[in-house]
Amino acid sequence: MKNFEFSQPTTLKELLDLLAREKDYQLLAGGTDLLVKWKRGQSSPKNVVNLKQIQELNFLSLDEKGLEIGALVKIADLIKNSVIQEKYPALIQSAKAHSSPLIRNLATVVGNVCNASPAADLVPALLVYDAKVKIRMGNEERYVELKDFFVGPGQTILKQGELVISIFIPMPSAQMKSYFLKEGKRKAHEIAVANCAVSYLNDDSKISDLKVALGAVAPKPLLITELDWFTEINNANLNRLSQLVKETVSPITDQRSTDWYRREVIQVLVKRAITLAQSV
Repeated sequence: MKNFEFSQPTTLKELLDLLAREKDYQLLAGGTDLLVKWKRGQSSPKNVVNLKQIQELNFLSLDEKGLEIGALVKIADLIKNSVIQEKYPALIQSAKAHSSPLIRNLATVVGNVCNASPAADLVPALLVYDAKVKIRMGNEERYVELKDFFVGPGQTILKQGELVISIFIPMPSAQMKSYFLKEGKRKAHEIAVANCAVSYLNDDSKISDLKVALGAVAPKPLLITELDWFTEINNANLNRLSQLVKETVSPITDQRSTDWYRREVIQVLVKRAITLAQSV
């Protein structure tokens, strides 16, 4: 691991000013992914910028409009919040599936998103809840839908000097059902072989607005919408959706799984998640 400069701004303004000046830097929040990359020599920034002292980034805001998650909020913080447990069950399920309690107490929600891993656990749940990313550069802010945030493995649309301030998730309808499932070699501390989240409106057993998000089966997380034909949970519709999922994904073979297994198991996960969501 090469030597680097270490910067520790204490306010958001200090941070934004620093990012406007620096060209070769990496942001340190939880550090659970970055530290591994540094030790393996996969990354060697000239300047590491520690965000942990910036209290303006450490907030959870929940009202009738929705949930806003600041850049320093830990994954464990979501799990502890009873209102989030009630309103966003798939997000809580994905948070509990992420790694181990030790890592969840360090890793941040925004960090899990910005790392842009195709197998990120929280991303599918955030996608089916129509999450948006709040981005800041200097005095300028913009919102980007999460489905448009990812470019490829480890790549996002963020420009030089831009910072993700928070993630906003609209308040779900009372009729919304949602669920997250993950397949891995172990039950804990495991990167997903495949994962998925689903959400839909259930009005007296009539299904509408079905969304299906898939992870670890393509170069970036996938979101399938425009499923207006799926109005009832039955074998015919589940099999039709399964075929669509199979045709949409483009998995790889690596040390954790084969492309064939990923393609098969993601179909099972999606059908199971839709069925299980009814009881949540």
